[in-house]
Amino acid sequence: MRETVYSGVRKLGTRAINAFESSAGIKENDVADARAIKRKIDGARAKALPPDDPNTPENENEGNSVSQRSYTNTAEFFNALIELFKLYPTYTPNEAELQIAQLEAKHAAMVAANNAVIADVTNLSNDRLARNEELYADDTGVVEIAGLVKKYVKSLFGADSPEYGQISGLELKKR
Repeated sequence: MRETVYSGVRKLGTRAINAFESSAGIKENDVADARAIKRKIDGARAKALPPDDPNTPENENEGNSVSQRSYTNTAEFFNALIELFKLYPTYTPNEAELQIAQLEAKHAAMVAANNAVIADVTNLSNDRLARNEELYADDTGVVEIAGLVKKYVKSLFGADSPEYGQISGLELKKR
């Protein structure tokens, strides 16, 4: 669901910036700010790294990653773009999906989808902890009890018995 909500955000941002730039009274430095925010949404650098000079031992083309494209960051940058647009009452595109209210609705959907995933991951982690406790706890875990049952069946019927043969192949190990 989150991937669906976030799909198209980059294209929507580009369209909104173009509508912003074509609005009356927009300053060039605000357009540059909008494009800088959009670069963060895209995970792009402001300037490309220099090409590697083969005559030097260092690789000048290596740099640190500038990508800040986590779902949380993407939503924050998208919101920063909306806040910039809101500073200009002349930003009133005709296209409904580019209007402030629709952009804010998109942002709210992005935040809600991200929060849902965070909650699901937390629940999954808690469920795995409970499962591991159930399976691997000392004295009460399924693995420990199954080992004791195998020993009991072996003592009751003998190692060569068909009863023990049925369960002797079951392999349960503690992690």
